[in-house]
Amino acid sequence: GCWSGRVVGGTLLVEFPLFDETGVQTNTLSAVSHPGVTADDLRRASQDGTVEKIVDEAFAAEGAADIEGRMAILRDVIIRLAKRTLETDAELCPLRILGVEQPMNRTLTLPRSGRRVRIFGLADRIDRPDGEDAVRIVDYKTGSTAGKDDTRSAERLFRRDTRRPHIALQLYLYEGLAKAVDAGRQYRPCIYSTRALFDEAPAAVSLAEEEAARFDEMLAETIEEIFTPEVPFDATENEENCPFCP
Repeated sequence: GCWSGRVVGGTLLVEFPLFDETGVQTNTLSAVSHPGVTADDLRRASQDGTVEKIVDEAFAAEGAADIEGRMAILRDVIIRLAKRTLETDAELCPLRILGVEQPMNRTLTLPRSGRRVRIFGLADRIDRPDGEDAVRIVDYKTGSTAGKDDTRSAERLFRRDTRRPHIALQLYLYEGLAKAVDAGRQYRPCIYSTRALFDEAPAAVSLAEEEAARFDEMLAETIEEIFTPEVPFDATENEENCPFCP
């Protein structure tokens, strides 16, 4: 479920400090220069019981202190996924962790009405791998991502059917929130599909420049429509979109 995805991501989030762009440790009282998380850090966490400790604490927080049966199987799967995540990240080290469960927001002025709306998001992780100028906005996914990261056009992101690539839409919303804070920086939205990490590298998603501009237009248009009383909320004609709707 959703919380199991947080456990996988939490392997990095709990154990390792955060570093700002200069490599200065930011979550301790003493600011200490540091090159970032190293491959040795991650490999050690994978081998010394750190992963198991974090997973067991997460189970206990969910009221599952006695782990047996199917919960024991789930625990083993989560541990395996978390360790694979560490192995993947070890190849990117030194890795600067710039934010975890990072809240981001921006105020958007709608072009027709002039209404100002606040958009909020919570990014699983923001980091910068060694040798890269772009900052990654990382989102962990424990379910299937097939067809949900399609970014061939902005139009596809705002489709009103089950084929809308909602994972890509989410990541581009996050990128827009990040650019509202620092428009001069390059960002690279990235999907960590725990199912796919055993077979392939994390997938980056990107829109062509002209499509990115169209994305911003369509986002404003969609929000404008939501706040327009004259535009009714139509029921979907595809029952798969909303199986529990009356």
